[in-house]
Amino acid sequence: MLEIAKYIYNEGGKHDPVFRRRFEAKSGSSATLTVSALGVFTVYLNGKKLGRELLAPGWQNYAERIAAVTYKIDKLRAKNTLEIYASSGWYSGSICVFYWDPDKLYPKHPTCVIAQLDYTAPNGKRATIVTDESFEVSDSKVIHSDIYDGIIYDANFKEKWHPATLHEYTKEKLYPFDGAPVTEHETVFPSKLIITPQGERVLDFGINMVGYPVIKLNGKKGQKVSFSFGEILDKDGNFYNDNYRNAKCRYDYTCKDGEQSFKPIGTFYGWRYLRIDEFPHEYKELTDEITAVWIHSDMKRTGYINTSNPLLNRLFENIIRGQRGNHVDIPTDCPQRDERLGWTGDAQVFVKTAAYNFNILEFFRKWLTDMVISQSPSGMIPRVIPVPNYVGSWREQSAPCSAWSDAVTICPMELYMAYGDRSILTLTFEAMKKHVDCITQRTTTKYLWTGDEQHGDWLGLDAPFGSYKGSSSEDIISSAYYARSTEIVCKVGHILGEDVGEYEKLLENIKKTYTDTYEDALKTQTECALSLHFGLVRDKEKITARLVDKIHAAGDKLETGFIGTPYILHALSSNGESELAYKLLLNKEYPSWLYPVTMGATTVWEHWDGLRPDGVLWSTDMNSYNHYAYGACADWMYSVAGGINTDPEYPGYERAIIAPVPSKQLGTFSARYETAYGEIASSWYYEGDTAHYTVTTPVPSKIIIEGKTYEVEAGTYTF
Repeated sequence: MLEIAKYIYNEGGKHDPVFRRRFEAKSGSSATLTVSALGVFTVYLNGKKLGRELLAPGWQNYAERIAAVTYKIDKLRAKNTLEIYASSGWYSGSICVFYWDPDKLYPKHPTCVIAQLDYTAPNGKRATIVTDESFEVSDSKVIHSDIYDGIIYDANFKEKWHPATLHEYTKEKLYPFDGAPVTEHETVFPSKLIITPQGERVLDFGINMVGYPVIKLNGKKGQKVSFSFGEILDKDGNFYNDNYRNAKCRYDYTCKDGEQSFKPIGTFYGWRYLRIDEFPHEYKELTDEITAVWIHSDMKRTGYINTSNPLLNRLFENIIRGQRGNHVDIPTDCPQRDERLGWTGDAQVFVKTAAYNFNILEFFRKWLTDMVISQSPSGMIPRVIPVPNYVGSWREQSAPCSAWSDAVTICPMELYMAYGDRSILTLTFEAMKKHVDCITQRTTTKYLWTGDEQHGDWLGLDAPFGSYKGSSSEDIISSAYYARSTEIVCKVGHILGEDVGEYEKLLENIKKTYTDTYEDALKTQTECALSLHFGLVRDKEKITARLVDKIHAAGDKLETGFIGTPYILHALSSNGESELAYKLLLNKEYPSWLYPVTMGATTVWEHWDGLRPDGVLWSTDMNSYNHYAYGACADWMYSVAGGINTDPEYPGYERAIIAPVPSKQLGTFSARYETAYGEIASSWYYEGDTAHYTVTTPVPSKIIIEGKTYEVEAGTYTF
């Protein structure tokens, strides 16, 4: 790929570079252009942007592979100008300042591009243009763009062109882009202009969104547009963004004379509230001078839920927004502060919900490929994927982390069940085994996972003072995930026709040792829920009763963190306690899923108490208002309340099992899910004490209603 092209850069440049090549062609010639970069790029041909992609070529493990994007061009002009803007993106810049070691900046390679244009004239004659000394380069009008820090742009800057400098970076790592490209979606208009008690002019966009503002105005040369971004207002109604930490999130634009419009390149923002720090005139009322555009990876929406409870409906909308905002090339934890990393634990707990909401197969395939190639020789899966360009040895310096590193087994299995694509298992199977082997070799207790530093039940509400980890035993959580990953290895081995006898014996010993060691020691909601959901207890009734007691003792409220929250509803409903599960889901008081909704949340929060009823904030240190992990409850809504599941013998919904579990606490519920075979719909409502059901299936299915099973063909059925 790009065999004869060379990497080029702007030696001594002070701004983001723009590369240019002017060339002649037979008018009407068709062409293919392939571009990659150490950084991100935007391509223009004859002043028009090519492709829908943003932040191309995305984020990957740069030590192992670098994506290239190919564009098809229908007709060239007789005289053409190709321009490629480049910026640091995820390759370098602020995201590569090790955020707990800010004195280290990686990598040392400059922002480079590499490209090849092959064109064919109408008479069949072919020619090729590649990046080399024939390309010119200049500092661009983009003085600086950065994932964390935003953009500084001067519309008056005049380019000064000179020959590009060659860079000898290897081309062996190049590969064709294989993910879901980041693209623009709908335009969002501000809902109101707020003058805060401090006199700030703040635009409320009504929702916590991810993308960038777009300006369209009549200005004069030298006038400034400057914005600041925030997710909430403080308790006094003033603009607030201390929770962005060290992310500068700048939007600084210097006007030229006349009508002009501008949208950033090389960056994105997460925000609801936009403070107007500078503007060419006093902004007194809403106009179309300032709008915004949503961006996220291009994924087809597949799932919908609607109920008779307005707050629950809003929660589901918040979950959808949270997924969109955190699926920007990779699954991230948050989209606004100086983090935005591919934390494996967040992705793992949310992947089943994600696969109901959108078609995420190609999006996750790219991410899992980076996970596989980031695995250390010892089998350790890093806690964030891709591994940022901090230090090359980081992956060997970290230990595997339960629930986080276990994404290598859980994510592929959930994708296989959702889409029936064996290749996702083939891609990851060896890495799955190496992960389990790594635990087996490292543990300090045979057949359990002990001895490694863990994140525990991250942000569990039962945490001791000063801890983020919750009160659940790290050894119990780790050992439960050890069993879960080993079980998945066994299942995948059978699917792929591989010998997994060794792992089946290991699983048997893990389960026995786990129950012997921990069954009578389960003390927290998370420990009980995890053990029940992973099938690691002998006496389900006893542990279910213990879980119920723990919930009642907490006032019928949650005490769980990142690990327990995704599973607690499942643990209850699969053990005869669906009414208590509904009670937890529909609770409006803190801590609950609906509490943030009552506080005006438009996405899912990182902390149950990110904003307290009195307006006091949990903290500024780690307080994201767009963190999707707790939105994992939606998979329970689809799979239990709606009962929509694939038949495990026919993954990918070739056949379905539809077993809705209703409750009068909710009254009315409907779910729709678009599979590869068509849409499955499940709804129910109560009339007095009687539940009425309607199920539509495009494939042969088992419909289970109140314990009775119906074997049906494709069609619509009422009960």
